Amino acid sequence: MTKEEVDYIILNNYPKLIKCCDYLYCEIESNIEILFGSPKEDNNKFFKNNDYRIEPFTRLLSVVVNIKMSLYLFNSFIEKQSWEKDYFSNILNYPSIDNYYGFLYDLDTDYRFLFYTQFFSQIESYAREVTRYENKEKFHFPEFLKKGADFDDKFIEFAEAIRNSIHNNGYFFPYKQMKQTVTYESITINKGDKLDFFSWEYAFEFCSKLLKHFSATFYIEK
Repeated sequence: MTKEEVDYIILNNYPKLIKCCDYLYCEIESNIEILFGSPKEDNNKFFKNNDYRIEPFTRLLSVVVNIKMSLYLFNSFIEKQSWEKDYFSNILNYPSIDNYYGFLYDLDTDYRFLFYTQFFSQIESYAREVTRYENKEKFHFPEFLKKGADFDDKFIEFAEAIRNSIHNNGYFFPYKQMKQTVTYESITINKGDKLDFFSWEYAFEFCSKLLKHFSATFYIEK
């Protein structure tokens, strides 16, 4: 990887990704208002009574803000004329390494994978808490999401396959209960496949769909 490639990947894409963070943040806020009402309303019973069901949505907001901050700081670093000198003098100041830009590419991948795993994990964590509350012996994530009216089992299988692949450094190695081949829309992942399709744009689009599935599991009495 060259300096020019780093400049292109970061400066050409990150401002767009920061806007994607803003769109997703607004989407989460919109779901909160639809399900629980506006936090600006003093007489809103869900906020007044500290309804715990809003908690996973606030965690998702935190995930989006955290990744936006990471993208912003990374972009700001690369925007500086002196970034190359700072990189080798203050960050990669190891005698055994010279003129290596690959860590910056890895950092971009790490941010992307972290964003998805954190987003997925906040929803899964809430599902586990509900399962414990209902005193169910076994936790099955798709079973929880089946409460939603728009449940799509292929989508959930694919969501779990992506999470599994990220845990395996970007390669799909399913555990025993998982299918060896998972397909959603036009994409198929086979055992051992790399997540070549999982771009930033795909990650944001997929998390938006995951939010939709999660929100559909809530029923709020009017």
